[in-house]
Amino acid sequence: MRLVDKYRPKTLDDIWGQSWTVHQLKLWAEAPASAAFVFSGGTGTGKTSAAIALAALLCLGLAAWRLPAHTG
Repeated sequence: MRLVDKYRPKTLDDIWGQSWTVHQLKLWAEAPASAAFVFSGGTGTGKTSAAIALAALLCLGLAAWRLPAHTG
């Protein structure tokens, strides 16, 4: 198992250092008003982790979903 997969946050509460973003995503999840998000930021800022945690919060059945294998 890759370290990124082992230590990637599974829920929004597991994300550190992005308290404002996590708060905003939780507010949105309570009353969804949009169908699309744009996550932006530099490498290693948690864009993918936040997107996966948000999808898991919205119960999209991500238990069987996996990221593509790292190619770099």
